[in-house]
Amino acid sequence: MYKLLIADDEALARYAFHTLISKNFNNIEVVGEAESGRQAIELNRKLQPDIIIMDIKMPGINGIDASREILSEFSDRKILILTAYDNFNYVQQALDIGVKGYLVKPVKKEEVIEKINKVLQEISEDREKIKLRAESEIEDKISVIKPFIQKELVSAFITGTVDADEIKGYINFLQDKIEAGYFMLISPGQNDSGHINDSIRNTIYRDKVYDVAVKFLPKMKRCIFGNTVGNNIVVFFPVEKADLSNNLVKESLEIAREIKRRIKIITRLDVAVGIGNSYFEI
Repeated sequence: MYKLLIADDEALARYAFHTLISKNFNNIEVVGEAESGRQAIELNRKLQPDIIIMDIKMPGINGIDASREILSEFSDRKILILTAYDNFNYVQQALDIGVKGYLVKPVKKEEVIEKINKVLQEISEDREKIKLRAESEIEDKISVIKPFIQKELVSAFITGTVDADEIKGYINFLQDKIEAGYFMLISPGQNDSGHINDSIRNTIYRDKVYDVAVKFLPKMKRCIFGNTVGNNIVVFFPVEKADLSNNLVKESLEIAREIKRRIKIITRLDVAVGIGNSYFEI
């Protein structure tokens, strides 16, 4: 439902517009009527209309000045100026401040309907843009948070220190379906001499392997990466309970061989890949 405010110092004109709108638009509610520019400004703040029909000549603040003040505060407000004259100067002033159009007295029913429909279409498009922008912002925030939640979920599976409700909360946030699964551990190996250069080298090797795993494993099968454990990369593969069979073992071995092969080609590093038992008490 759209909200409309009528601003005109003539009671008969307000009544005529109110009647015309009510009879021809079942998606518009006339929420108020103003007798002056000042009252239009005040009612706009109070009633938050989507559309304002604003007469130019009113006592005190005229329609153009009232529109200017309203649009400076509410730039998304849609205003149609009402004038007794097809005066270019008035019209141009109105359009320059952001008014969406004008109606000339005596108004014609068809013209009012046409121009209001045009404004409604613009409002609808604006709302859709706002909705898409809000959804995009939410998706951006989720994309930032999601890897952290995934890591927390995998850690919860490994440690078992998180209660079932919290785990379900993680899964619901990820909008995922996880009935069962198994772990894969990818280890580049490491030098335990304790020398600082060896520690740095181990981290570099692990990060190289991690980048390859992140790039290719999700293409092979749905998976979730956990926090690294030492120099080891932890990956959880969700599966459906119906898939817990010998075929799953064969599939997991094929994935392990393939990721090992890709890591070798890209990084020239040999890695060890371990596969855990299927876990189905999630």
